Amino acid sequence: MWWLRFTYDPAGNNPPTVSLTGPADGATYPGPAAITLSATAADSNGTVTKVEFYNGTTLLGTDFSAPYTISWASVPAGTYTLSAKAYDDAAAVTTSNAVAITVTPAPPGLGLKKFTEPMVGYPNPVSGNLLNVALNLDADAERITVQAYNSAMQLAYEGEWKDVTLSDGGVKISGLQGWAPGIYLLKARAILVDGKVQDFPVLKVVVK
Repeated sequence: MWWLRFTYDPAGNNPPTVSLTGPADGATYPGPAAITLSATAADSNGTVTKVEFYNGTTLLGTDFSAPYTISWASVPAGTYTLSAKAYDDAAAVTTSNAVAITVTPAPPGLGLKKFTEPMVGYPNPVSGNLLNVALNLDADAERITVQAYNSAMQLAYEGEWKDVTLSDGGVKISGLQGWAPGIYLLKARAILVDGKVQDFPVLKVVVK
């Protein structure tokens, strides 16, 4: 009688390769931040079964197929060390390069959430300057409040508009000639006719 015996030799397995491609090392985000982590991974003599993403030793998420990416939402202010781990079908594991990122505190005001680009530039001083703040309202608004903070995070402007409709498309801020040159953060909040509160992304405005 013949017996066939198969032996699995794990030492012959080549571990996977993995590289954290995003975010970039040293990147800075305004908080609370929404950050996308991405990685590339490959295996020369097998298949990559999953990629895990970490903040330090804390697992943030797992992706089981390429392209390997996860979204990390509402990240508070702080410094973080991110990395990725790739696993192959022979249970080998490789850890990627680590990158350090910083999330800065949100400025005060109407629940500042995130920045939108591109910047909007306005010369200063110019009499009668108008800033059109386009707002994608969910419904007609009983009132809209807009605040502007300067680079020192001091309140530089606050205005309120009542009975703003969807067809208005937003509000207009006049008197920009009174604003000192610099970068301002604009935040808008609407109180809708149904009583709901709608916050809008922060707009960076440059007064030159």
